[in-house]
Amino acid sequence: MLSLQPLMGFELLLYPLSGAFTGALTGFIFAKFAVNSINGKGKTRLADELASFITSRLPDVSGVLDKVATPESFLALMPVIESHIDDFLRNRLKIAIPMIGMMIGERTIAQLKAVFMDELKLIFPLVVRQYVLSAAGNFDLRSEIRDQLLSVPSARVLSFISPVITRYSLLAGLIIGVTTGVINLLIHILLTG
Repeated sequence: MLSLQPLMGFELLLYPLSGAFTGALTGFIFAKFAVNSINGKGKTRLADELASFITSRLPDVSGVLDKVATPESFLALMPVIESHIDDFLRNRLKIAIPMIGMMIGERTIAQLKAVFMDELKLIFPLVVRQYVLSAAGNFDLRSEIRDQLLSVPSARVLSFISPVITRYSLLAGLIIGVTTGVINLLIHILLTG
């Protein structure tokens, strides 16, 4: 007589295996649906959502200003500014107003440069703050990010997103399927005694 015991063990393995297969298939179908929905209106919606997410995580303008418009940032720029002021007083001023150029010497240039640098130390934070606030008021970062995202070709977006979505959807489907299969197996064992 033929023993049915090994067949029953294989039958019991069918629960988790069929669950895994069904879950993986469902995950694969979901991934294909999700990837295909990114084309057209889906790409626009994705770009809107990403732009909103990114801009919501960025610091506001005042936080940036507190870090940019500081005396330390002016000190970092001081050599460049001093070089331009020196060039202006020694060369371009003499060309623009020759009479003044003939009347100022090294001592006057040094005094003028010191006065200009002191004044710049005072106005630099104010000018930078006003400039950044004005520029920020005229610039919609969210729209810029959205437009940049929309300018990326769909094929390139899909080449980045498709493998990730597919991998995680398959993995999630597989885990859910195996878990469901094991639960069904346990229920079967409990009911059949």
